[in-house]
Amino acid sequence: MKLAHAILSLSLVLTGLALGQSQAAEPIQTGQGHRFACTDYSQGKVFIVSADGKVEWEYGPAKSANDLWVMPNGNLMFNTGHGVKEVTRDKEVVFQYDSPSEIYACQRLANGNTFIAECNRGQLLDVAPDGTVVKCIKL
Repeated sequence: MKLAHAILSLSLVLTGLALGQSQAAEPIQTGQGHRFACTDYSQGKVFIVSADGKVEWEYGPAKSANDLWVMPNGNLMFNTGHGVKEVTRDKEVVFQYDSPSEIYACQRLANGNTFIAECNRGQLLDVAPDGTVVKCIKL
């Protein structure tokens, strides 16, 4: 009985793997492509990728970038592991906040300030465009 159960389990696993491989081999077409921005954590770069999958723009170094925002003016804002940068499409840095703490989250606020989460320090910051910390909430 145990042998039959083991053989049945193995055959189900192999069938599942075979189905998964056949489905993975066929690309999924869901309609028209879209242009998007992304980061590559391993290369430390930020990209804009066209609808057909070609890299249109890249910026680096952007070490540890994993939170990325495309701003209404077209600039890109992202974390850098130990800071936050906002960069124009001409690669000019127009906002920069550096920290000794690891930073994994940032977001532009409605008033133009930037929300930054400092992980190691356990605090949330409200930072003005000139880099001044307006408010700090300890967690």
